Amino acid sequence: QDVRFVLRCVVAVLKRHVALAPDRCATFLQMLLRALAQRPLQPWQRLAVLVTLRSVCNDPLLVYKLFEMYDMAMDFDLNALSDLTRTLSEVARDIVRLSLEMPDEDIM
Repeated sequence: QDVRFVLRCVVAVLKRHVALAPDRCATFLQMLLRALAQRPLQPWQRLAVLVTLRSVCNDPLLVYKLFEMYDMAMDFDLNALSDLTRTLSEVARDIVRLSLEMPDEDIM
C-alpha cells in the first residue's frame, strides 16, 4: 500500500516538476530503472514499478521532456529514454524467456 503511494508521488513529481528539479527527477528515474534491474525483486514490486513506468511512458510531453533534459543534455550522466527502453526490452525478453521455459506456470 505504502509502496504504491510512494510510486504515485514519484510519477507526480516527474510529471509536474521535471523542469524545476531535474536532479531529483533524474534520481527518481534511475531508482525506478535500477529497481527493475534487480533480480531478487518480488513480483508485486516489479509489477508496481512497471505500472509506474507505464504511466511515465503514456505521457508524450513527459517523454519528450525527459529526452530533451537528459538524453540531449551534456550536464547529466543519464540517458533517460535510452536506459528506459533498454530496461523495458530486458524485462520483455525475460518474460518471453520464462514463458518458453515454463509454459504452464504463471510468470507474473
